[in-house]
Amino acid sequence: MIDRFPGDSKTAAHQRLRCYGYGVPDLHRAINSAENAVSLVFEGALQPFQKKRSEPRTYQMHVHQLPWPADVLQGLGAARVRMRVTLSYFIEPSPGSVGWKVNTRYASHGLRFDVIRPTENLEGFKQRISKDFWENEKRPVNQAKETRNWVIGDQGRTNGCLHSDWWVGSAVDLAACGSIVVYPVTGWWKDRRHLGCYENKARYSMIVSLESDDETVDLYTPISQTVDVQTEIMV
Repeated sequence: MIDRFPGDSKTAAHQRLRCYGYGVPDLHRAINSAENAVSLVFEGALQPFQKKRSEPRTYQMHVHQLPWPADVLQGLGAARVRMRVTLSYFIEPSPGSVGWKVNTRYASHGLRFDVIRPTENLEGFKQRISKDFWENEKRPVNQAKETRNWVIGDQGRTNGCLHSDWWVGSAVDLAACGSIVVYPVTGWWKDRRHLGCYENKARYSMIVSLESDDETVDLYTPISQTVDVQTEIMV
C-alpha cells in the first residue's frame, strides 16, 4: 500500500484510504492489554433535527468531557503520544432515486466529530462549532488555530458513516485535548420533511484511543479511576 501511494502527505493518505479503506482488525492489538494504551468507548444517540418555525433545523450535539490524565501527560513533556478518534453510525438511505442526484440527500443524516484544540477553551470550542454560541451575529475573531497534524484531516475523514482520524504529537499538547464534540449535518431527514422523519434519533458509537511509546507510562489506571465520562447535550 505504501509502495503504491508513497509519502506522508494527506493526498497520499486519502488515496490509500480510498483504495484500501481502514484495513482489517489486528487480533494481537485487540486482545492485548497494556498500561500505556487505553481506549474509551461511548455508545448513545442524539436527535439531529427538530422542527422549528415550520422548518426542520439542526438540533442536538454532544460535548464529551473525557477523563484525561492531564497531570500524567504534562509530566511526559515532549514525549510522543498518539490519539485516535473513530466515529461510527448507520444512515438510512434515501427512498427513491433522488438520493443519487444530490449527495446530501442519499443519507438520512450525517454526523461529524471535532476535538478541542490545544490552545482553545471550552467556550471558544463551542463557538467554533456552532454559531448559536456566538455573543453577537459576527463570527468570533480570536478562534484557536489547528496546530495538530491529523493524518486524514477534516476534509478527508467525512466520507461514508465510519470516520476515523489520528495524530501524533507531544503529551503536553494532548493534555489539553480532553473534549470532543459530535454534531449533525444535513440529510434527507431534514430536507424531505413531508416524510416525517425529521425528529428521529440517530445512534452512534465513538472510540477514543490514547497510546504512549513509553511502556513505563501508566495511562490506564488514572483513566479507569475516573471513568465516568460526562456528556453535555447542547441544542
